[in-house]
Amino acid sequence: MTEVDLLTVVAEIALGTAGFSGLVAAFTTRSSGPWSLFDRLRLSILLGASLSVVGFSLLPIGLGVAGLSDSLRWALSSGLYLLSYVPILLLWWRNRDVRSEPSTPADRPVTIFVFVQLPVNLVLLGANALVLATAWPHLAALGLQLSLALIMFAVLLFESLPRE
Repeated sequence: MTEVDLLTVVAEIALGTAGFSGLVAAFTTRSSGPWSLFDRLRLSILLGASLSVVGFSLLPIGLGVAGLSDSLRWALSSGLYLLSYVPILLLWWRNRDVRSEPSTPADRPVTIFVFVQLPVNLVLLGANALVLATAWPHLAALGLQLSLALIMFAVLLFESLPRE
């Protein structure tokens, strides 16, 4: 499988995840009433992670079509991907009061994954943008972020199930 094929598959999976999250949001009825701030934050993380994976999967393909060399294409893609974390961190800072809400059993492992995935992605993308300029760190960062989206999807789906 070539890099272009792999990037296309990752983009398709991420787009499908974003689409299914819309279904979960549209068809879920909560017995406890409207969505909490924490649920809305989960949904925004899911959508943001999914759509950024789509964009940053397609970006290296577009840069390759534009005629950039492989090393410049991967360095530039990873550098822009790294910069995309600035709004994510600002959103997290703005919604830091969400942590005061009661958590569910699924929240602890999800929180651990988020706080492991974030610095790993920052290191992978920074190293690729500045030194490595190759495909694998960019693809690894995409995989971790796609994993985050899929985990958020599973948590939202689990939380929407009726409880006895």
